[in-house]
Amino acid sequence: MTIEQTVEIPASRRIYIDLPSQIPIGTARIAINILECPCANEIEAFSDENEATKFTTRLAKRMMHEAW
Repeated sequence: MTIEQTVEIPASRRIYIDLPSQIPIGTARIAINILECPCANEIEAFSDENEATKFTTRLAKRMMHEAW
């Protein structure tokens, strides 16, 4: 089954999806493909190295927590 929808990505970078009732309850594999994205010069970057370090540290901690 393929579900396709155009969404606005908010500043929080969080999106929520409601699945159709036809999808059975249980384990499933879900893939998200970003088909379009802005050019590199339009992407908001980190203001400094310290901000980038804080972000990557939070991301690494979250990934380690989710792996357990």
